[in-house]
Amino acid sequence: MNAVRGGANRLELCGNLGLGGGTTPSLGLLKEVRKAIESFKVPLMVMIRPRTGDFLYSESEMQVMLEDIRIFKENGVVGFVFGVLTGEGRVDVARTQSLINASLPGQVCFHRAFDMTRDANEAISDIMRMHGVSRILTSGQGKEWEWD
Repeated sequence: MNAVRGGANRLELCGNLGLGGGTTPSLGLLKEVRKAIESFKVPLMVMIRPRTGDFLYSESEMQVMLEDIRIFKENGVVGFVFGVLTGEGRVDVARTQSLINASLPGQVCFHRAFDMTRDANEAISDIMRMHGVSRILTSGQGKEWEWD
């Protein structure tokens, strides 16, 4: 509520934010937050992340993420925040695109998995080539860099 009163034009909802950057919130939390902000008409983005730790997901974790997106879309969520990487520290384009496809026509933000990539320029290029990502959430990878 304070963020909305302070002028936020969208909110990102996460569960367990204090634990390793957050996880997918519960449906119950979503419903309570929606009730609290419904008069403000602020779009709600939801983090899709089944666990803390790295951003390399098993096939079963990917299925959980796809199902979470489906359920949240059914409950009025207009956007999603996620990211999937390979073991080499690159954006996993195929798996990320599958989550994007499930999220459309909603908004998509590639989250701080970006900060764990081995090469920011390469990651930005990969993300830009995927259809559907409108934003990247980053802390700047904890270093200074220039985008070519």
